[in-house]
This record gives sequence, structure tokens and C-alpha cells, in this order.
Amino acid sequence: MLKDFIINLKRVITNRISFNDNISSWAQAKSSSTGYEAQEILIKVRKAYIDAQKKSNVYERDSALIKDGAVNWPLVAMIYWSSAQISKEIRVLDFGGSFASQYFQNESFLNYVNVKWSVVEQKHFVLAAKEIIKNKNINFYDEISECLRVEKPNFALFGSSLQYLENPFEIMDNLLTQDLEVLIIDRMPIHQGSEDIVIVQKVDKSIYDASYPAWIFSEEKLTQFMSNDWTLMNVFDCIGGRQKTRKGINFDWKGYIYIKKSSIRTGDDTEMIIK
Repeated sequence: MLKDFIINLKRVITNRISFNDNISSWAQAKSSSTGYEAQEILIKVRKAYIDAQKKSNVYERDSALIKDGAVNWPLVAMIYWSSAQISKEIRVLDFGGSFASQYFQNESFLNYVNVKWSVVEQKHFVLAAKEIIKNKNINFYDEISECLRVEKPNFALFGSSLQYLENPFEIMDNLLTQDLEVLIIDRMPIHQGSEDIVIVQKVDKSIYDASYPAWIFSEEKLTQFMSNDWTLMNVFDCIGGRQKTRKGINFDWKGYIYIKKSSIRTGDDTEMIIK
């Protein structure tokens, strides 16, 4: 029973996933994959969420059921820091957050700070989530613009989602002009070359039968893009470690924490942490 119930999160994103970089364009990657709109993904995520609600100390992540204890410490720490340094109310925009997986993963700690959580997801995910999730701290939107207008977020989270956008830096460019103070990019595939790599990411069939177009980002390009208005506060390793594409290019799963430069006040704890 336990084997059928708990799927290790590491299995979700490591050895059983392949990364095909024999691809020349996003259009080719899209035509060569099933896409993240596949109904099977939603069905499995919905079922896992419902199953998790029936058990204590378990949450859903990537359609898997995960035991309590896998806290996202960089995220929790930054929410607490932001609550002390920026605003007592932290309004999180969680882009691609599924059924608010990150909220439920860290809920036992989030209960002690004033957090409003807004997930931006595909429309069919939003409709399904609204039907079954009744939590006053969580809202769902299928458009970034509506979330920005209604919730006025001051904290943005891309939790393994930025790489699945066709034009990720256009989305980021628009989002980062808003009144955000803190940005976390979590579980992002990064390599040390000078250009982003387009791939087809194939998920193991034991999880669900799907494949997506995706990017492996150049750390050099990311650094250059963020350098004007944002200060890099921390880089951390994520589950997945180092992996290889089909052509043998090494890449790492990393997380990045940024603070808007205008938020850094001379003499406060921010400068001390960054140093």
C-alpha cells in the first residue's frame, strides 16, 4: 500500500525523465510533444490532491503524493524575510502553481505569517482547482493581468514553470515592471553555455504519459537579463542535481532569489544578507 501511495519527488524529475535536444525550434518541439494541456495531467493532479486531503502530513506535487517534511526552505525563509522587511502582508503570485502545491507543501509554516497566495495556471486547471479548493488564503487565475490587477502581488514565484513558456523573457519583462519586491525562480534547468537550448522533455509513463516543449536556460543570459533592476540574493541547488541532454550537454536544476534594487535600503538587513 505504501508503495502505491507515496511516490518519491526525486523520481518525478530525475532519472526517469529524458531531455531531447535534437530540436531546432520551439515549433518543432511543440509538434513533437503532447504538451502540458493534456487532459491526463489534470486528471492525475486532481486525483492526487483529493487523495492528499484524506491523509495527514501528505501533499500533492507533480501528481505525486509526498510525505510531509519536504519543506521548501528557501521559499519559506524569503516569505518570512519579506514579511519583516517589506510588508506584513505577503501577496504571492505563483506562476504555474498547479493546485497551489507549494502553499500546501509549506502550509504549517505559512500559518504564522500573513500570506495571500494566488496561482496563475491554465484555464482548465483553474476551473478544476476552484471546484475543490476552498481556502480563504488561495485564489486562482488564468491570466497574469487579472491577478496583477486584483491581488497586487509583491512576491513572485516561478516554481519549475518558466522553462515551459514559449517566450519566457517576454513574460518576465512584463511581470517585472510591476510592483514586485521579491522574485524566486525555483527548479530551473540551467547550463553554462551562452544560448538557451530548446528541448522536448519526456515524462516517465509511470507518472503520466506526456511530453512538453521546454528550455534549458543559459545562466549567462539570465544574469544579464536580471542585472539592471534586480539584485541576486542567493543561488541554491534543487532536487534533480546534474543531468544530461540527449546530445550530452550537462545542466543543473537551480533556484534563484532576487530582490528589486529599489527595495534595498542602505544599512538594513538586506545588504548584510547579500554580502
